[in-house]
Amino acid sequence: MERTNLTLLLAKPLEEIKQRSRITEHLIDKNKYELYLTTLWMNIVLEMEDIGLAQADLEPALEIINKSAQDVLGVQEPVIEAFRHLTTKEGEQLMEKENVSTRHKQMLLYLASIILDPEGHKRWMETVTQ
Repeated sequence: MERTNLTLLLAKPLEEIKQRSRITEHLIDKNKYELYLTTLWMNIVLEMEDIGLAQADLEPALEIINKSAQDVLGVQEPVIEAFRHLTTKEGEQLMEKENVSTRHKQMLLYLASIILDPEGHKRWMETVTQ
């Protein structure tokens, strides 16, 4: 997909995330924003064909999402940092507070393990498949 079309495809969900995370006109709940951001990325990865994306579109999509989220979160790699946050005690409490379903939580944490420790995930998958 052309980058312009990819940017247009992601613009609406990124704006929706920002709006749903707003506390006031000028204040965003960064924890809630991170939860929505990781959910968006999870859905893109798991449903890419359903939204017209190919494997080759994932890296540019991540760049677009990161660029948009940098303004809100103030970190270089917002998606990775958001997944890292979910794996903490505070992230666990956030998912509980936001009533994230067990399945949703498991999928987010599974994706976090792949993103944050790809070698560890690979070793774990090898043990599971033996």
